[in-house]
Amino acid sequence: ENENDHYIITDMESVLVDLEYQLTDLDMTRDFHTLGGWPLLASLLADQTHQPNKLLLSNNNNNTDDNDNDNDNTLTPELIQARNILQTKAAWAMGTAIKNTKEFYPYAIQKITIPGKTTTD
Repeated sequence: ENENDHYIITDMESVLVDLEYQLTDLDMTRDFHTLGGWPLLASLLADQTHQPNKLLLSNNNNNTDDNDNDNDNTLTPELIQARNILQTKAAWAMGTAIKNTKEFYPYAIQKITIPGKTTTD
């Protein structure tokens, strides 16, 4: 694990906590979605988002295996824990946005593209 990984993960956690707060505002949530932030936030829920090297390798080999559990083999326990924390914070921010009004409910099932697959995460 690289020393800089800790700082990047901490920064991402801080951004997600701040984003969750911002998404309590209806206009901010609408703007965040309209400006294209929603797919990026939703992509943080996918394990493969946190595995860029494996993803590049699988795309180059045209491997379409969607088994995300294989990704855990390339991560240290500390990075797996950090990934889980980031996914939790991303889900929390999404939940905050969606619960505000029925207008935002469809955001939860909106199709997004994560490199290598399309999902409704």
